[in-house]
Amino acid sequence: HFGIVWAGPILLTPGQSTKFPFESTATVTTMAPQQQQQQEMPPQEAIRRYNEIMQESPKLVQKITELEMDRNEHKLVEETLQPLDPSRRAYRLVGEVLVERTVEEVLPSVASNRKNLEESIATLRGHLEKMQGEASELKTKYNLQTEASG
Repeated sequence: HFGIVWAGPILLTPGQSTKFPFESTATVTTMAPQQQQQQEMPPQEAIRRYNEIMQESPKLVQKITELEMDRNEHKLVEETLQPLDPSRRAYRLVGEVLVERTVEEVLPSVASNRKNLEESIATLRGHLEKMQGEASELKTKYNLQTEASG
């Protein structure tokens, strides 16, 4: 569990600390008026968004890992079925029902599912990279510092 320490302009006197509702500590430092105008969101909003990203990222990583496992299973099944006789019986699990088909019928759907999984993984990885970039920007722009709390 991580807390966020923010150093930036808010309506407190320099050196004064306060607790926000989400139990992060903010320490005030002074900034030039030009720097204050460049802020796109209030500091509390930046901290909230950073915390939100840090909570969502592990969930996204877990989902990517699950999809990669599914993709690897599909790839293994596809590689196993390819050298087999197309008329050979193959069993496919559809929901909770085991259905008898031929290799010729099953192979295209396995390949299609694997391709869809790869596309989903790529999309989720892109989203994760975007979130990590946003977190990095917030951390730099608002001088956010993470500290372990235990």
